[in-house]
Amino acid sequence: AEIGHSVPVEFLRGMNHLTVQLTIGQLTREKVSEFTGDGPRRALGPDGTKKDGGATILGMQLARPSAALRRSFGIGAPVEGVLVTAVAPESPAYSEVLPGDVIIEVEHEKVRTAQDVQEHLDEAREQSKNRLLLLLLRGGAPEYHGIALDKD
Repeated sequence: AEIGHSVPVEFLRGMNHLTVQLTIGQLTREKVSEFTGDGPRRALGPDGTKKDGGATILGMQLARPSAALRRSFGIGAPVEGVLVTAVAPESPAYSEVLPGDVIIEVEHEKVRTAQDVQEHLDEAREQSKNRLLLLLLRGGAPEYHGIALDKD
């Protein structure tokens, strides 16, 4: 479809189907910055994490659940935890975690930043654990999921 044309888009959340008409538009750099918090001067911290607390860990792109991100993933109320914005195919998390999930605990400890998640991952690897246990908020309900850890 071309810019300006209207197309039907179907959403599936749980067992509910919703079809809406959307008009194709062009996403400007300014709109991307507004949505993600990315600006042209955004930098990485010394540990490789983004200044907004985001990072990519076990194939999961993680970010703070800002109001704009919560809206885009259909999460109504503010939540404490780390939002999964994308999951790389072929990654350890791909079969367990979905974009829009919020990681609220790792190994039974609350997390608020991607760095918290990384610290628990590092600790699990130091202890030679086979799996990393996550408590996710998915569709408003908590669910436990385990991610297999590679032996490095």
